[in-house]
Amino acid sequence: MLANGADVTARDFEGNTALKAAEANEHDEVVKMLKQAGAKE
Repeated sequence: MLANGADVTARDFEGNTALKAAEANEHDEVVKMLKQAGAKE
């Protein structure tokens, strides 16, 4: 999805980002990829 230009700052209906979800679920590789793509905490 990132390769196709997914918005790494998008939020769900509760205001959560993909980065927050990845961190909460301990998906370290996804966290790293999102941060490299410009996601902010």
